[in-house]
Amino acid sequence: PGEEAARATFEALRREMSGLADCHRFEIPELRVGTLEKLMAAGDLLNKVDLNVEAALRKIERTFEELKSGGLGENAKLGVNQEPAAKYVENFRWNAAKYPTQRSVDELIRNIVQSSAKTEHELKEASTA
Repeated sequence: PGEEAARATFEALRREMSGLADCHRFEIPELRVGTLEKLMAAGDLLNKVDLNVEAALRKIERTFEELKSGGLGENAKLGVNQEPAAKYVENFRWNAAKYPTQRSVDELIRNIVQSSAKTEHELKEASTA
């Protein structure tokens, strides 16, 4: 569907959900997927990547909680780019500089995996320092 149909659907959903939940647009740009076979393979890979990224996020969360109880302060909040996680998701914008849409989905997935591994490595280094 076109952009107008997507907006109309979102607004209808927002009206129906009024009072039950907050609705926010989550815009993802069009990505280069190639063939259906490549898209299916990328979907399978994303399932595995999702588990790995979630595990890395849980490690970050555990480390933060340990630091918080170890003197960081009970009022400390874990966030994304100096923003509360919920606010970051509500205002999410695709980072085209880090994940260019001209690249294939496979390449974008590899970039996400590398970014996650780098963050996990930095966490390990910081926790042993």
